[in-house]
Amino acid sequence: MRDVRRLLLAAGVVPLCFGAAAVVPIEAQPLRPPPAVDVSTRDPFGNEVVDEIFFAGRVAEAAQRLDIRLERDSADVEALWRGARTSLVAGILEPDPDLAEAWFKRAGALGEAAVTLRADDPEVLYWAAASLGREALQHGPRTSTRLIQRMWDLTHRILEIEPEHAGAHNTLGKLNYEVMSLSGFERFVGRLLFRIDPLREATWDAAVAHHRRAFAADPETVLFGRDLGETLLATGRDAEAREVWSKTLALPSVFPVDERFKHEIREMMGVDDSGGR
Repeated sequence: MRDVRRLLLAAGVVPLCFGAAAVVPIEAQPLRPPPAVDVSTRDPFGNEVVDEIFFAGRVAEAAQRLDIRLERDSADVEALWRGARTSLVAGILEPDPDLAEAWFKRAGALGEAAVTLRADDPEVLYWAAASLGREALQHGPRTSTRLIQRMWDLTHRILEIEPEHAGAHNTLGKLNYEVMSLSGFERFVGRLLFRIDPLREATWDAAVAHHRRAFAADPETVLFGRDLGETLLATGRDAEAREVWSKTLALPSVFPVDERFKHEIREMMGVDDSGGR
């Protein structure tokens, strides 16, 4: 427990997550008012209630309840990885860049703390990797490359445990996509300066293959369809990209960020949110 608390302190997260009043505000706007969650006969801070609140779009409230859990027990792995997930989504939804950065930093620290306690759980590893990827975008090159390498290592560890893990394939697909989106010169300089696996091993074929496997394993997740279509478009497969996106837009929105991802899909398709061009 002492090691976990030290991780959180080092990242400046403990003051943020231990005390509901310190939770960073966000503006999550679900399409319709989320249903009330009845907690009268259940633990109001338990996994079931927290998950219902999170998926109802009340992200900040879910974060506050997890804060209380972690104040009671900083080694609560279930609260730690859920805290990483909630903070990651909160950061994506947060319009203020400084507040978003705080959420992503918190997500990365909570995810790493969870991995410290349960390093063989794909769910724990996935949310840690996804959080570190977003956190990497907030830093300069040296810190970012360290986080990206860590993300790469975590996702490969997931696939050793669960070879068809959709989230891990999506993460590796995105890493390959981002590296290959750099210019050849940028990739060359990056290899010389930083010597990390993603810069050495990334290819467009790997990006497409990983995204295909993610979408095949879980075609109901909006993010996976969004990212597969984006990669198909980047590799000249326009018709297939639009087919994937059409299927994805028809999916129900489950995660609080799904409407954001659908909006991005429509932008890439060149249509507005009403379906017109």
